[in-house]
Amino acid sequence: MRVSSPSRLAVGLLATALGFALGMGSLDVATANHEISQHIKGSYPNVGYQGIAGLGYGGVRFSSDRCKPQEDNFVADFDAQLEGYLGGKPGQYGGAWPNGIRAVRDVASPCVTSSITSSTDFHWDFMTASEWAAAGHSAGYTGHSHSDIALSSWCAARNVSYPCGYHPTRIHINEPKYAAYTKAYKTQFFLHESAHGMGFRDYCGHDSVSNNGVLCVIGDGYLPLDRNMLRWQIYG
Repeated sequence: MRVSSPSRLAVGLLATALGFALGMGSLDVATANHEISQHIKGSYPNVGYQGIAGLGYGGVRFSSDRCKPQEDNFVADFDAQLEGYLGGKPGQYGGAWPNGIRAVRDVASPCVTSSITSSTDFHWDFMTASEWAAAGHSAGYTGHSHSDIALSSWCAARNVSYPCGYHPTRIHINEPKYAAYTKAYKTQFFLHESAHGMGFRDYCGHDSVSNNGVLCVIGDGYLPLDRNMLRWQIYG
């Protein structure tokens, strides 16, 4: 459900009302708690992706079963927001990820529709209205993230110990609702959904990529707070 440009006070009041009406636990959204545990799911290797856990040159790989135009905008914004010190952001990540964290298509660029491969970190899984309903998702929502801990055999093939983060994250997308969004909002939606596999919860305690557009205004992507969380809490 998209909140259409309300004030943050209005969103806070809406969050309170919805929290009592629907039950906050069922939405898995922290609305006013500034605790780290409410902002992130945990730390690697129990969350996140092995490809960036070494803090060196790496990125996250994604695939898509539709190849939407806004996926390219997502890549550009993701790369710019998570740029490293070699890209002109001195002090970023305390020297880790010198080229930043990159989003890379798993199969080809420009996009080729594809399914999940052994290299896929997260997958955009667009669903028709009937597929969305059959999956048990609420008609009022647009995205739902499902992350699986990588199998021990997958970790072993990469010469790392088990557990080694997620493989893969499937991001179910309610295509009819997605189609009604503006181009800018679609990019924000992709950035928000990508954050769940990176280790973030839905969260409304600060301005953040975690702000989900239901109980608070959707975030503008990865902000300084989020970058600090990635470096020092999730992959610290």
